[in-house]
Amino acid sequence: DNGGEILDVHGWRISDPVKKEKELEGIPGVICAGVFGKRRADLLLVGTPQGIREIRGGSKTRK
Repeated sequence: DNGGEILDVHGWRISDPVKKEKELEGIPGVICAGVFGKRRADLLLVGTPQGIREIRGGSKTRK
């Protein structure tokens, strides 16, 4: 995190992730939005009471 603050948001419905990522990263002081609008994550780690669940996906790029 390089000393920056992290804001974790749950349940936020984003109809246009590419647009939202651009909007958030356009705010002065925002280092990275982490919306993964343009490039999806290759690996998602989900913490549950039963342990950590790995979800692997494609790295498709959106336009």
